[in-house]
Amino acid sequence: MKESLLKGVVSMEYQTLETLLKALCEGNDLHICIHDISGILEQPELELPFYYQIHARPFCDVAKETRLGLELCLRCKERANQKAVRTGEYFDGRCAYGLYELVYPVKIDGNIKCIIYIGYIEKNYRETEESMMKTARFTGTDAGRLRSCLAQAQKYVSREHYLSLARLTEERIRMLYQSAELRGGGNRHWVVKKICRDIEMHFSGELSLKREAQLYFLNEKYVGRLFRRETGLTFHEYLNRVRLTHALQQLQKTQKTVLEISLESGFQNVTYFNRIFKETFEMTPIQYRQRKT
Repeated sequence: MKESLLKGVVSMEYQTLETLLKALCEGNDLHICIHDISGILEQPELELPFYYQIHARPFCDVAKETRLGLELCLRCKERANQKAVRTGEYFDGRCAYGLYELVYPVKIDGNIKCIIYIGYIEKNYRETEESMMKTARFTGTDAGRLRSCLAQAQKYVSREHYLSLARLTEERIRMLYQSAELRGGGNRHWVVKKICRDIEMHFSGELSLKREAQLYFLNEKYVGRLFRRETGLTFHEYLNRVRLTHALQQLQKTQKTVLEISLESGFQNVTYFNRIFKETFEMTPIQYRQRKT
């Protein structure tokens, strides 16, 4: 985005945070997403679709397709979140796959409310490709598809340019936050809604209550009690329910083996998958498939 265009964006009025992010990203190949650690995005004017809460560009989608790739990306973001909260300062660098990213914590009333990520940026093609290929070999990710997606990434402009985007986003967050009382989105606690969303998006990966609590900087036992009170299920029970729902769909719609479905649904032990499936549906996966065909 040229400086003149950025000034035009600054002068425009946006009713919601989403409309601002769309304007900043429109016509650019970069991506801006915001990680909420306080429930601030539950305020209607600040509410964002999932696309603007995660790294959601094609390169990132391909990088997270394998189990190791997803685990690496989650771990990388977890470390970045921890550093942002610990220091309270912005920083920049490269992700595990080599793309440049600027991380910018937003502090309001003395507390960090959320963390802005500005990324999907290729700073040096040779260095980025080298990191990408090395990581792809480790995670089993399709290097050819990653390379194709890399061609779509924004070419690096300058740290000052990305800082200006982060500060503009921060200013809008502050204004919208202070313009109205913070309201919860529905009856569920904000962190329960976010954990349910994380499970539904990443059920095939290695999810745990401990990691989710760390992701939102909350006590694990507190989150566990809160989650059970509001969903009626423990974290593990909810996770298994989502995984079993996916397995049911695969049994009905595909000819994949039970082992393949078990692994794709997040169960790394097919014996355990068969047992929990039978306990839940009073039949084995094979029996279920036979009844549905």
